[in-house]
Amino acid sequence: MNDALRQKILLVTAVLVNLVAGLVAIPIISRGFSSDEFATVSVLLLINAMFGAFDFFRPVFVSEFSAGDKLISIADMFASSVVVLLFLSIPIYILYSQFLSSYFSGDDFRNIFIAFFLFVFYSGFWAALDINNKVGVSALLRSLCVAGGYLFYAVEAVFKNSIALSFGLLIIHGVSLFLFILLSFPYLSIAAKRRVGQSFYRKAFWTFGQNLSKVVIDFCDRLFVSRFFSPEVTGAYNLIYDVASRSGIFSQVWTTYSYPKLCESKDLISRFLVVGIGLSSLIFVLGLLFLLFGQQLYILYFGERLVAFFKPFCAMIFAFSIFSLAFFSQAGLRAVGRYAYLSFSFAVSAVLGLVSIYPLYLFFGLKGVLLCFLLLKLPGVFGYWYMRTLLGKYKICFYALVLFNCLLFFYVMFAWGEV
Repeated sequence: MNDALRQKILLVTAVLVNLVAGLVAIPIISRGFSSDEFATVSVLLLINAMFGAFDFFRPVFVSEFSAGDKLISIADMFASSVVVLLFLSIPIYILYSQFLSSYFSGDDFRNIFIAFFLFVFYSGFWAALDINNKVGVSALLRSLCVAGGYLFYAVEAVFKNSIALSFGLLIIHGVSLFLFILLSFPYLSIAAKRRVGQSFYRKAFWTFGQNLSKVVIDFCDRLFVSRFFSPEVTGAYNLIYDVASRSGIFSQVWTTYSYPKLCESKDLISRFLVVGIGLSSLIFVLGLLFLLFGQQLYILYFGERLVAFFKPFCAMIFAFSIFSLAFFSQAGLRAVGRYAYLSFSFAVSAVLGLVSIYPLYLFFGLKGVLLCFLLLKLPGVFGYWYMRTLLGKYKICFYALVLFNCLLFFYVMFAWGEV
């Protein structure tokens, strides 16, 4: 078996591990905790996902190192990790004190921050694997980390151990760090020439700007709900978001696999973008079928506790169909070096969401937060518009896809009687 095929198999395995762990654990979590514990666990899962938004040096390592000598200097890797930690420590504390202090004690925050520290350091080892076309290996390791979170809290829901819920993140990321070091070690070098310079940090700056926007896009509405709604609504919203977001997992994995190859050969970008339209269309069709025929399956899966959130769940799937395009536009724009426009496309959606969420909440309550949710999922639309000349005759498919998704989203929202 050649290595390319092996990496594809590992990517598929990573997807299955993530899907199965989440799909098995979420019904247990939704039934096994009190309202306050339910909200706390959903926020911890949110935080575990949020870590990935602060991984802004890894894609630059891949872009800078894929075409040449693929050994990363350990000094370069650790220096970039220290920069991330110094840069983000204060913003993370502000985020905790303003939005999450009602859910977590000081000891919990310490556990969460140490877990983040571990994540930042293993992201460099993750980059070393991606650069050397071991994207299947790295995807599987990251998938095991995410899956470990779901399984840990599912076990807690059943057995009610006395261990602090936040301690689960420490266990998960400690094991992940060990595995990433073990498997990436052949691709690191103490003696390798240091190549991180002005160009690297300039690209990292634009990627950091984009990732700040991604934090807003991925977590603004959920943090807002955690701050302004009851624990029961918070837990329900976070869990249906979590399951709906899994509709884009194949898009995310395919772009992870393809990105190093796009950096090596720009001729692949046009076909890659068309594949993105196809996968986004598939999510749309599945969302429509679920809206029409899936309510009983939804109740069987989530339980009666979340029955009032069926239509918001369907609306989220339509929005995630649009957001799926962002994975492809992101990889395409990075491959051609358009970091500034990529950052801009995410920033526009983030700003639209930030400025609208509170007014929409005042006028429409939770339904207003969901309307903001759609605005937050538009960066891929801006990215595809910028690269529309590469789509050729498939431009009309892109326009139709976005239009039909938006129409169905608004139809579902207007038909929903808010809880």
